[in-house]
Amino acid sequence: MGKKKDPIQRAEEVGQQIFEVVSSGLADIVSRLQELTSTIDQKVDEQFRTFTGEPPPKSNATSAKSDKADKADKAKGAKKSGSDAKTKATKAKKKPAKTKAASGSKSTKPAKPTGPTRDELYQQAQDLDISGRSKMSKGQLAAAVKKAKK
Repeated sequence: MGKKKDPIQRAEEVGQQIFEVVSSGLADIVSRLQELTSTIDQKVDEQFRTFTGEPPPKSNATSAKSDKADKADKAKGAKKSGSDAKTKATKAKKKPAKTKAASGSKSTKPAKPTGPTRDELYQQAQDLDISGRSKMSKGQLAAAVKKAKK
C-alpha cells in the first residue's frame, strides 16, 4: 500500500491552496475597487466643476498627474478642520456665475422703470406740502403727489 500523508502536512497543503485562491480573488477585488474609486473621483470632480463653473482639465496626461495631486490634497484636506472645509465651500459658492448678459446675449432683467425718482417725487411732495412724506416709499409718494395734484 501507498504511504499515507501526515494529516498536519495535508492540512497545511490545503490551507496553502485556499490562501492562494483567496489572495488571487482579493487582488482582483482590490483592482476593481481602485478602478471604481477612480471613476467616482472623476464623476465627483466633473460635478464640482459643473457646479463652480470651472473648465475641465486640458488633457488626459495632465489629468493623470493632477489625479495624484488631487488625492494627495484630499488626504491633506481630511486632516484639516471642518471650518476650513466650510470656508472652501463658501468661497466656491461665491464665485460669480456666468450669465447670459456676460456672454453677449440679451439680459433677462426687467427694464429700468421710467418716471420720476424717489427724490424727485419727494421734492414734489415737499412743494405740495404733503405731510409724512419723509416716511413714504416711492410708490406712496407717487400716489400722494398724484392725489394732491387733482
